[in-house]
Amino acid sequence: MNELINVLNQDGNLVVSSREVARNFDKLHMHVMEAIRKLETSIENSIHLFIPSTYKDSYSREQKEYLLTRD
Repeated sequence: MNELINVLNQDGNLVVSSREVARNFDKLHMHVMEAIRKLETSIENSIHLFIPSTYKDSYSREQKEYLLTRD
């Protein structure tokens, strides 16, 4: 059975975190972040696709992540 993806509501937009993408595709989060940064530079209006965000890691440090829209 497939695991459910944790979808969030961010200001009325449904988004999924880059950490959730990494977890579901069995990738390292740093590799997902790198791929997003590369896409950001090549896609016009990428701010609507990749929303910069942060989260607290297990050591209570603030870490970067992206929230990805359905598009």
